[in-house]
Amino acid sequence: LTPDRVLMRPDGTVRVQRILTGRESESEPRKPIYGLLRRGAQQRYPDANVVVETSYLATGNAVSVSEKKDTDRIREYEDAIKAIELGVFTPLPDGQKCPTCPFYFACGA
Repeated sequence: LTPDRVLMRPDGTVRVQRILTGRESESEPRKPIYGLLRRGAQQRYPDANVVVETSYLATGNAVSVSEKKDTDRIREYEDAIKAIELGVFTPLPDGQKCPTCPFYFACGA
């Protein structure tokens, strides 16, 4: 996983950013990718204070993402990896995403 931008501040803070072109949304900071971005930055820069942000090009705002839910965010990926290793590919039907999925007819969901 590669972040869109990493900024190193003189005080030792590492700002890891995901850059989006759309408008700010309340649901964006809840996405599990932010847990992975923080974990990766902490592993790469173990002695730094890591801040994960979403940077919105339309407004120029950088919104900090809280680390409170990182354990749950990471767990989603861990669970997915475990299922893949076990060969478990349970379909999760989604009325909005399924019709445009390239596997729509083969999935059986």
